[in-house]
Amino acid sequence: MSRTVRQWSKAYILDQGNLPLSKCSGDWTKSRLNDEDLKEELLTHLQSLGKYITATAVVDYLARPDRWMENCGFRWTTAKNGQYVDGHERSDVVNYRQNKFLPAWYLVDPNTRKWSSVDVSKLEEGQSTTERRTVVWFHDESTFYAHDRRQKRWVHKDEKSTPLPKGEGLSLMVADFVSADYGWLRSHDGKESARILFRAGKARDGYFTNDEIIQHAKKAMTILEKDYPDEDHIFVFDNATTHLKRADDALSARQMPKTCKNWG
Repeated sequence: MSRTVRQWSKAYILDQGNLPLSKCSGDWTKSRLNDEDLKEELLTHLQSLGKYITATAVVDYLARPDRWMENCGFRWTTAKNGQYVDGHERSDVVNYRQNKFLPAWYLVDPNTRKWSSVDVSKLEEGQSTTERRTVVWFHDESTFYAHDRRQKRWVHKDEKSTPLPKGEGLSLMVADFVSADYGWLRSHDGKESARILFRAGKARDGYFTNDEIIQHAKKAMTILEKDYPDEDHIFVFDNATTHLKRADDALSARQMPKTCKNWG
């Protein structure tokens, strides 16, 4: 067989129109999905699995489930979102990053632990294990909504759209501190955690502001002072507007009267 393949290859190099033709009839290339019994069996099986079906659901039936599902009229799709612009290249953002954040980071970096790229549980060779280290803790927030759901799934071409609940629903924000050295901030006995759950809303926990950021930092500092006193610690927050605070005597539209008044 290998000798034949070499002959075909040489012939094709000399003449790209010289292709070996199959002497078999074309029936062997017929798709199995043209078999109505098999197609009906597969569709019945997929419908029995509910709304969220995956390609692995048909591995017991077919050798290439992704191709067969496409032939059955399914398409792996997701909801389309609008364009998001993060603003990382704005001139003021670049100036802050280059002239403030990075110089400050370079001052801290020599005292932080460097982890091996081969085994992340071990320090890079040559690092001292006795000197006082600096641990950088990153503030992390994630918000989840009651109507969150998976958007990407196999959708049959004949499936009708189902109305979804309006809006995102009630939210739950999870905030915590994480570091490369210890992971999520916890006490050594595991009984205390820096994680907080915040239910935003007027009739719930209110709204997350600089006051909550300060309280969260104090909670984390209590754990660090008790269980991690032999290291220096730095908290890093992102530049979200909810993390900032005006001076107490600063002008604010929120504090201005909504109606006209004679101040004379």
